[in-house]
Amino acid sequence: MRTLLLFLIVPIFIANSSAQQFINWQNYTALKNVRDVAISDNGFWSAANGGAFRYNSSENDFITLHKSDGLNGISLTSVTIDKIDRAWFGSSDGIIDIYAGSNQFDVILDINTSSQINKRINDLDASGDTIIVSSDFGVSLIDANTFLFFDTFFKFGDF
Repeated sequence: MRTLLLFLIVPIFIANSSAQQFINWQNYTALKNVRDVAISDNGFWSAANGGAFRYNSSENDFITLHKSDGLNGISLTSVTIDKIDRAWFGSSDGIIDIYAGSNQFDVILDINTSSQINKRINDLDASGDTIIVSSDFGVSLIDANTFLFFDTFFKFGDF
């Protein structure tokens, strides 16, 4: 009887004592493969294979951004900085993340959810209130204030 009671009660205590809570979860993805860099007045942003990082030279500050911070695209391919100092990140699966600071992200999924087969964002460039997006299927123009597409140009001749 004691043995039976022992086999019934001990697993309950072991299960309760080994349960863990995940508080302040951190990602440690490799940021060694930098694919693009955007330079601002007081530092630079880098887009890497495992996320993004920024070095602020005026404050000697270094931050990293990963999926656990709110970044939607992980395999980043491009970065640019708009006129109000937001960082725009393009990814290999067509997601565009806009980082406004303090872990506040906006996301544009139009290219990612499009019917195009190849959705990789090759380059981002800021020009006034317009973000120019070069993707595998063409060039798109995005309004930097409303995040709406102005136009997309698909073909540039025979290749």
